Amino acid sequence: MSNEHQIKAPTSIEKSIEKHVADLITFLTEPHSSGPVYDSILAMVESAMIRIALKRNDNIKSKAALYLGISRNSLQAKMTRLGIDKKGEK
Repeated sequence: MSNEHQIKAPTSIEKSIEKHVADLITFLTEPHSSGPVYDSILAMVESAMIRIALKRNDNIKSKAALYLGISRNSLQAKMTRLGIDKKGEK
């Protein structure tokens, strides 16, 4: 994505995201959890973004992909990898 299309989030949103990510890292690094933290958090965020995009676009994958700025094929591949069905459910 080119820089001209990126929107700078207000500092308060960035701080909120940072707090939630810190909470996730704490949870994911507790003794009962295992696996790479970075990949786990990215998968959670990516899954949420896809589900939101599908919901906001009436579960039409081509529209959801456009909303996310990715190709429909990329969206489908991500949905398959993340176990998301065509209605945006796991």
